[in-house]
Amino acid sequence: MKALVWRGAEFDHLKIEEVPLPEPSSGEALVKIVAAAINPIDWKQPILKKGTKFPVVTGSDYAGFVAKNGENVKDLHIGEAVFGWEIPQETRGVFAENILVHADMALKKPNSLSFEQTATLALNMTTAGQAFKELGYPLVTETKEKFESKFILIWGGSTSVGSYAIQLARLNGWEVIATCSPHNFEYVKSLGAKYAFDYHSDDVAKKIKEVTENNLQLALECSGIPSNKCVEALGTKGKAKLAFVVSPPTTVFPHVSPIAVFGGKVFQDDENRQWYHQFWDKYLPLFEKGTLVPNPVGIVNGLDGIAEGLKKLQRGEVSAKKLVGVLSPPSFEAF
Repeated sequence: MKALVWRGAEFDHLKIEEVPLPEPSSGEALVKIVAAAINPIDWKQPILKKGTKFPVVTGSDYAGFVAKNGENVKDLHIGEAVFGWEIPQETRGVFAENILVHADMALKKPNSLSFEQTATLALNMTTAGQAFKELGYPLVTETKEKFESKFILIWGGSTSVGSYAIQLARLNGWEVIATCSPHNFEYVKSLGAKYAFDYHSDDVAKKIKEVTENNLQLALECSGIPSNKCVEALGTKGKAKLAFVVSPPTTVFPHVSPIAVFGGKVFQDDENRQWYHQFWDKYLPLFEKGTLVPNPVGIVNGLDGIAEGLKKLQRGEVSAKKLVGVLSPPSFEAF
């Protein structure tokens, strides 16, 4: 099969190559990729992370068809449309014609969404959900949590994780304050943000404190670019929590507890895996109904289109949408 392979830590070393078609082992399924979403980590992992072993195929988010099952796979059927995400390891990234996946972590594709839309869901929606779980609100129970403050700050609200976090917060009773560039104000408000502020502004923390009367206790940093402005916006009347998905702020105040969020926890232990299935059982039907909406999509074609998309992400040319590579037609043909 063909795959987009990094041979080194530069784009000059990113090539389309022929690689062996993998064989699913026990508990695994081979998925024929129809669409693969492009995330910032997909270029940061090989270029910025020291210690990356080459060759490596990156890419996490997929939507496609079950092509073959390994032993002990009971709930997936050949030709079934599924989606999900995987943590890339060596040549097991989704920027390939096929990928081996954990069969018990694959989810059934919503009929109301295209493969391209569906490919944007798994990694970033799960990460947003994990952020709330780390903040103390797992979001999988029917009982409404009681909040000491009605506000939550989503810093980087127009990012993929941020857009899902806004929607989850709105559904669960928070008043959402989002930061983004001014041209994305209407977008984040359409998702459920009550307030939108320009994170570039020197007085953004002051404005947020005014709105929240210095009583903001929860924040989620989704931009991946640590900012002390985000910390400064948190209230000083009591303890506050700041969850971050990439890097911690450079300065931490005594009244603020920084919390690292790693969506990959769902692959690590039974407790997080159980939460993962409860989470998607609850929220996936809301995508079917249109109560929740996927990221706006920008389509690129083929593995070469994905390579160009990765370069666009590195140059900061993508905003308020998810680039998705289309790798095969949305119809199943058995091997």
